[in-house]
Amino acid sequence: MPNIKSTIKRMRQNEKIRLRNRAARSVVRNRIKKLIRTLKAGQIAEAESLFPRVCSALDSAASSRLWHPNTASRKKSRLSKLILKTKQAANGWDRPTGPHGQRQKRADRSVFGSIGIAFFVPGAN
Repeated sequence: MPNIKSTIKRMRQNEKIRLRNRAARSVVRNRIKKLIRTLKAGQIAEAESLFPRVCSALDSAASSRLWHPNTASRKKSRLSKLILKTKQAANGWDRPTGPHGQRQKRADRSVFGSIGIAFFVPGAN
């Protein structure tokens, strides 16, 4: 424990800030997980309605420098791509074939793994 008053005060402030940041990060992560969970359940319309809330949470996290703005932008891009691919898979859209009619590589990967979304969603398997 420090002896200097300003250091003691700074420790109190740092703890408050840490708890606030932790809660804000948790909100963003939970919204992302909820979006992915609804997509895995096949509820595309509900996922599309959740997407603006997720984007809003990511934007606020980026504006408060909780996350780097490029990180928030990358996550929004990948989530929108995930929604699009899930919607296309639900509508029977197939992957395009190569120039000689063969399927493209990595066609056997799931929709979620093909765009680099690696979130652990409990109970979503």
